[in-house]
Amino acid sequence: MQPPTSNPPAAPVHTIGDLLAWVRAFPTATPHPLMPWFTPEQMVACLQKPGGEEELVTLYREREHYVRAGLDEEYKDFDPYRFGWDLPHWLEADLALKRAASGRAGGQYVGGGKRSTKSERAARRLVQAAMHLPGLVAWALTDNLTTSKATQMPLVWKYLPREIKALNGRTRHGKAKINYSIDGGFTEGVLVLPNASNIWFLPYEAKPTGYEGWELGAKLKPVHLNLLRQWPWLLNVGAWMDENCPLPWLETVMTRTATRNAVWLWTYSTREGITAAIKWLIGAPKTIRSKPAPLLAPHRRHVDDCPEGQMPLEARPARENVSVMYFHTDLNPFPPNYENMARLAQSATEEWIKENLYGHSSEQRGRVWPAFSQVHILDDPADLPADRTNFMVFDAATARNCCALWVGVTPGNPETYTIFRDWPDAQTYGDWAVPSDNPNQPDGDAGPAQRALGYGPSQYKNTFLDLELIPCSAGAPLEADPYRRKLQLANPGEDPPLVREEIFRRYMDPRAARNEHVVKRGGTCLLDLYGEEDRDPQTGALFAPRMSFLPAAGLDIHEGVAQVAALLWWDKQLPLVWPTNAPRLYVGRWCRQVIWALLNYTALGGEKGGCKDFADLLRYMATSRLRYMAPGPAVTRGGMRAGAGADYGR
Repeated sequence: MQPPTSNPPAAPVHTIGDLLAWVRAFPTATPHPLMPWFTPEQMVACLQKPGGEEELVTLYREREHYVRAGLDEEYKDFDPYRFGWDLPHWLEADLALKRAASGRAGGQYVGGGKRSTKSERAARRLVQAAMHLPGLVAWALTDNLTTSKATQMPLVWKYLPREIKALNGRTRHGKAKINYSIDGGFTEGVLVLPNASNIWFLPYEAKPTGYEGWELGAKLKPVHLNLLRQWPWLLNVGAWMDENCPLPWLETVMTRTATRNAVWLWTYSTREGITAAIKWLIGAPKTIRSKPAPLLAPHRRHVDDCPEGQMPLEARPARENVSVMYFHTDLNPFPPNYENMARLAQSATEEWIKENLYGHSSEQRGRVWPAFSQVHILDDPADLPADRTNFMVFDAATARNCCALWVGVTPGNPETYTIFRDWPDAQTYGDWAVPSDNPNQPDGDAGPAQRALGYGPSQYKNTFLDLELIPCSAGAPLEADPYRRKLQLANPGEDPPLVREEIFRRYMDPRAARNEHVVKRGGTCLLDLYGEEDRDPQTGALFAPRMSFLPAAGLDIHEGVAQVAALLWWDKQLPLVWPTNAPRLYVGRWCRQVIWALLNYTALGGEKGGCKDFADLLRYMATSRLRYMAPGPAVTRGGMRAGAGADYGR
């Protein structure tokens, strides 16, 4: 349909009837949710001004060009790179990623409802980065090249500028390689722009070990840094991972983007729960912003840390420099996407709606502690209880490292458990367990923290004593943990600093603690080894004190799992109020090994399950009848470091 001429109608326009007739004869404007056309009343008001007819015609023509150039692929000037739209939730996600990365390498996980535009944004941001940051190297990753040709490649092609598309199949620029077809995608899976930026389309089917030595992103010059600061939407994108990214590829991307301070985008449509790799990345994210979810029950709590009737928009994950966003389907204003999905939701389950329209699922199918969530996580050591009785739970091993957790029991009816330390900690030694590529190993594979350090009982004892040490010498920083700070302030300036946490009792894996076969043959069990002083055989110097342990309870897996679940339980549909409706088990956010086990353990991986050891510690803790003990003669300080001559234990 052609727009009207700039000439007014043949008959002079004087009356309201004439004006309405002029409006009715005006061509219909192309609908656009973000650029509405005037109502008839507004058009009449414009016509009543001098030159109103010419103004309306000009505005109509300009708007039609802008709308069609951004949406209509059949339009001769179609160019969504210049005329496309950045939706409000895209810009919010851009700012969230820049806050999380803070000028360093980082990334963003975007869980999206169906037709929520998460892939559109990722493709647009990738092309914008390639155009504005010369020499950028980026990966676009998905399941296989067939899927890439059907999803990622068409979107990247869509957002290329018209002048770049005009080079398709031509060799005018020696640096450029632009060969695209609908059925074949980009030839050889690579796009090279005239400014030497290149995008490689890679499949998860390939092994990431074949891509060693790559640096992803652009080498930024001062002019490009200024652009990144000036334009909120411009990102130094080094990779776009779509859907089910395996952990080895995720780790490779995180490593390869680090050297150029680039960022990565991971877009994922939740289906039947999220993957173990996502759990590894974001843990139990804490909701920062949420919005009403009109397709869910308004008076139910659908996510533990969200208000009733709402779903998360932005969350803070377990790992630093990572942003988590959720794109809701109703944030896409272009019909009929939301309307169609809403009709499907009328006969769907709550979980289906949460996953498919709000991009959210907290579940990894089959885990034994599905109740564990952000509600159970303490963000800051300052949130730990000051009044508590401390216990240690220890799992001994030979071919790998031993592991341990420390838990404080606070008074109340019922008492509360707070895990405030795990070892070997992820910050120092890496992850204890990582997601497995083997579908038959749901409990993960052994991570770097399991690699044996070669420690014996004396090294373990002194390591644990060092962790429990509270520095009190002059100039020592004030402890954030209120319990440790209390002891620190009660012993100011002590030198040497021999003040330690009071560990009321220590428990050991009962299978290792008392090996009956070893005892019957006249050997020494681990309880005895740890209960002995370790002295130099030549000089008699003490280099590790006694450390007393008791065998833990909890040999029955199902009983232990059930008791941990009982500590985690609370009624989500009622207000979170202590003590009538609140969990009894909490864990510090920094205890990443414990959190990984709570988020992933299924008990189906057998003895080789990566997170089984920390799951065992949780079971021993829950079944050993830990109790709060009021301060008094029953509580001992425990022993001192080597040379102090004291027993260390109960």
